[in-house]
Amino acid sequence: MLSSQPDSRRILTYGLDETLLQTRRLLLEQAGYTVDAASTPESFQSYMAGAKTAYSLLILCHTIAIPEQEEISLRLSPQTAVYRLKEPVSPSAFLKQVSDLVSTI
Repeated sequence: MLSSQPDSRRILTYGLDETLLQTRRLLLEQAGYTVDAASTPESFQSYMAGAKTAYSLLILCHTIAIPEQEEISLRLSPQTAVYRLKEPVSPSAFLKQVSDLVSTI
């Protein structure tokens, strides 16, 4: 059963560029977050369905089409924040934005 309270350090990233996805995962893990990374719609659905605790933050990469990002956002629990990247960002800006988002959860 999925816990209704998200773990504030638990993040799911979803994107189609495997290298970018893994780089972001490593950055976040070094910053102390627990990160799952999905690179296909099937793996994304598998992570979401298999989560025992809600993710506090879902990061949708700019490689995911806007209509798919919007559809995903509508299906999430209200406790899950969404960071929708519209373009590539530097690693330092990425970490700052994630930290700022997580601090408001």
